[in-house]
Amino acid sequence: MVLEYLRSQAAFYDDTLKILNRRIPELEMEISKSL
Repeated sequence: MVLEYLRSQAAFYDDTLKILNRRIPELEMEISKSL
């Protein structure tokens, strides 16, 4: 039960990291434009 919970948490964080990694270059471009 604990393992299942940890596994689902890990999958959630993995997805979040993938999304962040995709978004970071866009965010950096936005930041450099506004500076």
